[in-house]
Amino acid sequence: MTSSGNGYWLAAEDGGVFVYGDAAYLGSMGSVALNRPIVGMAATPSGNGYWLVASDGGVFTFGDAGYHGSTGNIALNKPVVGMASTPSGAGYWLVASDGGIFTFGDAPYLGSTGAITLNQPVVGMASTPSGAGYWLVAADGGIFTFGGAGYFGSAASVVREEPVVGMAAAPDGAGYLMTRAAGPTWPLTGTATRAVTDRPALAVKIDNHSFARGQWGLNQADVVVEELVEGGLTRFIAIFHSADVAIVGPVRSARESDVEILPMLGPTLLAYSGGNNTVRGIVDAHPAIMGIDPSAEFGSAFYRTSQRTGPHNLLSSTAGLWAFAPDEFGPPVAPFQYMLPGESLTTSAVSAPEVTVSFGSVTASWEWNGLTFVRSHSGRRHVDSSFAQVWSNNVVVLETPYETSGATGSPIARVVGSGAAYVFVDGQMVQGIWSRASTAQSWSFTDLAGQPIELRPGRTWVELAPTGSITFG
Repeated sequence: MTSSGNGYWLAAEDGGVFVYGDAAYLGSMGSVALNRPIVGMAATPSGNGYWLVASDGGVFTFGDAGYHGSTGNIALNKPVVGMASTPSGAGYWLVASDGGIFTFGDAPYLGSTGAITLNQPVVGMASTPSGAGYWLVAADGGIFTFGGAGYFGSAASVVREEPVVGMAAAPDGAGYLMTRAAGPTWPLTGTATRAVTDRPALAVKIDNHSFARGQWGLNQADVVVEELVEGGLTRFIAIFHSADVAIVGPVRSARESDVEILPMLGPTLLAYSGGNNTVRGIVDAHPAIMGIDPSAEFGSAFYRTSQRTGPHNLLSSTAGLWAFAPDEFGPPVAPFQYMLPGESLTTSAVSAPEVTVSFGSVTASWEWNGLTFVRSHSGRRHVDSSFAQVWSNNVVVLETPYETSGATGSPIARVVGSGAAYVFVDGQMVQGIWSRASTAQSWSFTDLAGQPIELRPGRTWVELAPTGSITFG
């Protein structure tokens, strides 16, 4: 990686370049067949160019970056792992995994670790603004300083699963940052984990009738989708993957909308408490959805509670439902794009207003409490079974056309196509557009300037708001 102060670039092994903040895209090697991986990059002082370096020390230039030489024709003892530019842009250093330094153009030699036995290999370098010093970073986060580069600490004592893979210097030379290899993340939340559990997404249809609140499991679901059902009421699709929940429910019947929404996750379990023959047939026929209901085959996963009146009293558990998952059903596909650490919403973000969606007979409202977004239902705090207010890290409100099913008379959310989107993250809101090309694909969110909108890693609620139902204030 390399930084411009207000943005940064990341380079992949195939030479693909990813830009963040005000960093400009100036080209890549992503479409070129390379016989060795790209291992580092550096930006020119203007920010209008950059170099990529391969493991043999071959250098590729983009924008206003000049070519000053390489080690591409030299037999190296250790592979090159990174590079840094001089302040003038008229030279650069290359560093090998043993800390050996190669200089080109006006880059001075200021020392190396080439003669030192290292505990961990060097993985990158950065130079001071004056060019009179540079830092080397090892895979354990250890820092080596040379010339006028100051020591500001290391990550060598930090316990983590993934190694450090690079570094960048602060623009004033008074600090540096490191980047570590991307560890696994939960597909539905984007949050880091040591390992992703090999099980599919589990969608549970949860009742939202007044006799069903407060529900079990809403504050533990990775994703919750609220959809319109008969009589201007709503029902939830609570989707689990990252955590087991002892009690979920009350479980109610499926709707045709469910088979329009869930295929984006890949093979998915759908727990529901029945429905008319048309809906049951649609669920059973869908190749990417396995329905689980309180029939003889799956009855052991469900039970009734005396804390609610029927039919609002059917409960289950994620463990009981996942027990029926076929071996071929693997982890879900990520439905959203998530920010990297340090990223923020696009520049079109505004302070988040309270948003209310009218479904006809009921309303759903969200507001920022300084930590999370919290939900109210028809003007009253919506609490779960433990009396905690329902909350989410992200709230996505999608203006969604509904049609009435000719087979069942129920509303069907048309979630393929496009429409207005309002994305709430970190106490801010971005107005944009949602689009989805097919039921097998995820939603895509862009702001009104066409820039992608990413979510903060965490839990997400999606409100499928009927056309014309959204108000702010």
